[in-house]
Amino acid sequence: MEHFESLEELKAAMRQAGVIRLYQKSLAPNDNYKNQIYLGGSFSVLNQLPTKRPEVQENGKTIWAQVDFWWLERDNEKLLAPQTKLILYPQYPEVRLSGFLAGCNSQRGHYFDPSKLGRTVGRVIFLGVTAKGQIIGHVTAAGSKLSSQTFERLDPQDTTLLRPISLHDRVDDRQQLLSELARIHRQGWIESKSLRADGTIQPCTSSNCVGLTLEAELGVAKNGRPEPDFLGWEIKASLVSRLDRPPTAKPQTLFTPEPTFGFYKSDGVEAFVRKYGYVDRKGRSDRLNFGGKFVCGVKASLTNLTLAIDGYNPTKGTIENSGGGIVLHDQSGEVAAGWTFSGLLERWSRKHDRAAYVSGIKDPSQWQFRYGNDVRLAVGTDFSLFLKAVYDGLVFYDPGIKIEDASTARPKIKRRSQFRIASNRLSDLYHQVENVKLEAG
Repeated sequence: MEHFESLEELKAAMRQAGVIRLYQKSLAPNDNYKNQIYLGGSFSVLNQLPTKRPEVQENGKTIWAQVDFWWLERDNEKLLAPQTKLILYPQYPEVRLSGFLAGCNSQRGHYFDPSKLGRTVGRVIFLGVTAKGQIIGHVTAAGSKLSSQTFERLDPQDTTLLRPISLHDRVDDRQQLLSELARIHRQGWIESKSLRADGTIQPCTSSNCVGLTLEAELGVAKNGRPEPDFLGWEIKASLVSRLDRPPTAKPQTLFTPEPTFGFYKSDGVEAFVRKYGYVDRKGRSDRLNFGGKFVCGVKASLTNLTLAIDGYNPTKGTIENSGGGIVLHDQSGEVAAGWTFSGLLERWSRKHDRAAYVSGIKDPSQWQFRYGNDVRLAVGTDFSLFLKAVYDGLVFYDPGIKIEDASTARPKIKRRSQFRIASNRLSDLYHQVENVKLEAG
């Protein structure tokens, strides 16, 4: 018997369980516990469903990501399915939900048993996401009232995508974001600042203050968490010379992941800079730098290192070795620094599904910023798009690593590893980029 007689009842139960985003998917005959549940032919699923850190399996062909999965049962009881995971098959690419009944005595099990109802056309699965990163699941039988109401909203032939369901009749988070950005635009000059985790404001006088000031105005504290900044949107501010000009080739920082393998990781940042860096070219004494623009397949003249993607098939646009990644290698073939596919996939998927790009200018005489009223909203990305952009030379590695007081017993080390793209090429990374003009008054 169906637990919920209507979609509204299900939505109410999901809200009570703490769900803030809800998705639905009609199930194909092969969507059962034997064959797993097919969620899509791209990595974009990871933008919708929270996971723990992806891990490459020993066979090197798959990546597993555990999820905190619960079934929504009768009387709104939640039942943990402890072995649930997403399995990524990068060579296709493809994502499947697996282990969702193992170690769990859910009443929904017969809907996934191939010998019972597990091959029935008309079943629908609902996946709710909570603010704590849990996934709350529910499945309904073919022919039920809930299934019928859902199928009115779906194309029965489309069994590959998770489709969002609105949980609330309210102003959506997109409109809230634009309203806040319009308010900030109307403020004019704003003192440079950052917001600490304890809620206090502190002055900001560094190169990334244009972004920190904007985040502070949005109530976003300075942190290094790989999560979206505001209402599920990643906020990106870039410094420009004029606010009335369209996007140019000026670099836009995408994210700043530290290398996870290679000489940089095994021997440390200081040893890395001393081996591959160079004396400061502006004459600043006792300083070693590691910088430059690293483009895929091109040897950088200052460091003699080359950026490459190991395990990537550019013809098919797929990952053929899940244990590979983006690497900097020297002339002898040694990996100077590297980023695993699994680590980059996690960071990219969690931060870039929805991003707002805002331009700002700095007062030349003091630490103040103004923000423009032309905003770009980028929606829907896929890790495959990022890898293609790296291979094509659109996304590049642009580090700013240095050692000051290099000859002393206590050298000062600064880390900054960042991947960037020309601002006018952002559309290569997203399925949709919308230019929005904010209300000026």
